[in-house]
Amino acid sequence: MRRSAALLLACVATVAFVAGCTETISCSFGPPFARVEFVETWPVGTDLDHPELRDTHEVWLEMIGGARHTIELEHFYASNAEGSRLESVIKALEAAADRGVRVQFTADKGFYQRQYKGTLDRLDARDNIDVDLIDFGALTGGIQHAKCMLVDGDDLYVGSANFDYRALEHIQELGVRVDSPEVGAWVQAVLEYDRAVARGKTPKTPEPGKRPSIKALLGNAVDSGSFTLSAAFSPSGSLPDSSTYDLPELVASIHRATESIRLQLLSYKPVDRQGEWWPELDDALRAAAERGVDVKLIVADWSDKPGSIETLASLAALEHCSVSFMRIPQHESGPIPFARVVHAKYMVVDSDFAWIGTSNWQRGYFTKSRNLGFFLDGTEPAGTLAKFFDGNWSSKYAELVAPAATSERPAGH
Repeated sequence: MRRSAALLLACVATVAFVAGCTETISCSFGPPFARVEFVETWPVGTDLDHPELRDTHEVWLEMIGGARHTIELEHFYASNAEGSRLESVIKALEAAADRGVRVQFTADKGFYQRQYKGTLDRLDARDNIDVDLIDFGALTGGIQHAKCMLVDGDDLYVGSANFDYRALEHIQELGVRVDSPEVGAWVQAVLEYDRAVARGKTPKTPEPGKRPSIKALLGNAVDSGSFTLSAAFSPSGSLPDSSTYDLPELVASIHRATESIRLQLLSYKPVDRQGEWWPELDDALRAAAERGVDVKLIVADWSDKPGSIETLASLAALEHCSVSFMRIPQHESGPIPFARVVHAKYMVVDSDFAWIGTSNWQRGYFTKSRNLGFFLDGTEPAGTLAKFFDGNWSSKYAELVAPAATSERPAGH
C-alpha cells in the first residue's frame, strides 16, 4: 500500500486503468484517494483474531521494509523483550538506518525517565536514528500519548498499539494504515511541532483554519465505495492547525446519532485526577440514550474497581445503554504485567460514521495530552469497525456491567 497505488487509484474510471497514467502525471478523473487499511493485534491464546485484518507487527515490518528516505515515529514509550515480535521491528529499524534511511523517534520524557530507557537508548546510539523526548508534563500537564509511524511522508500508521512487545502479542489493539501524502502531511506537521518543542525550539504558532478532509477507499478493491477521512488530534492548544482538534467533532458525532453508538475504550472516566466532573462526552452519551439511541460501551476490566465502576454502572442503568467489560485470560506462560487487556479506541455512530484514535475517554487525554486519530464518514469503514465491535460484544470474554440502583451520575458529580 504505497503512494503509487494511491495515485493509480486517481486514474481509475469504474475499474479500468487509463493508459498512459503514471505516478508523475496528474489525471483528470478526480482527486487521489487515501488508501485505508484497518490493522489489529489479537491476544495470543484467544479466538479474537479477525483473519481479514492483518496483524500490527506484520504491517509495521512491511512499512519499515519499504522505507526509502525517512521513518518518523511518535510513541508514549518503548519496551522490548528478547525474542519478541517488537525485537524484529527494532532490527528492521536498525537495518533501515544502515541503508541510509533517516529514523526519528519522539517519546514521552516522563515515562523515559521513570522506567523505559533501554530500548530508546539502543535506538539513539545507532547512526541515522535520533530519539527526542518531549515533556508534555511541563508543557501542558499531560503526556505524549500518540502512537504512530510515518514512512516517506505518505505511508502512515495511527492506532492504539504502543511501541511495546506486549502490544504486538498480548493486547487487543486496533489501528489504521493510511497511504496518502495529504494525510501524511497532517500528521507530519504534528510530529515536526513536537520535535521542535522537544529540542527547545519554538514550534509553529497554532492558527485557526478549516479541518481538512480527503476522499478515501477501504482495502484494495478499486470498485469499493469512497468515504471521507479527516484529522482528529489533541490537545487543542498544542496543534499546528487548531481546526484539527478532535473533541468538538466527537461530541457533535454523538449528538448526530439516531440509531446506535458502539464505543470501545481502555477506560472511560468522566472524573479527572482532581476529582472534578468532566461532562462533555458523558452528557452527550446520556442524552443519546435518553432519546432512544442504542448505546453500547466496551471497556477493559481494569475499570472494574472503585472510582471507575460507579460511572459505568450508572450508564448501564439507562434504558437504552449497556456496558460490558472485556476480560482477557492470562497467557499459558503465566501473568504478564500490563497485558492481557483490550486497548483499542474507536466509535461507530449509526452505520455511516466512525472515529478511531489513541485517546482514552478522560479529560486529560483531550485537554493536556498528545493524541492522534481520524474521523471516517462512510458506510464501509463504519461497517468494518461495527463488525469488530460486535465480535467483541458477543464473545465469551465480554461481561455485562450490572446497572446501578440509579442512572444518575455518582454522588458528588
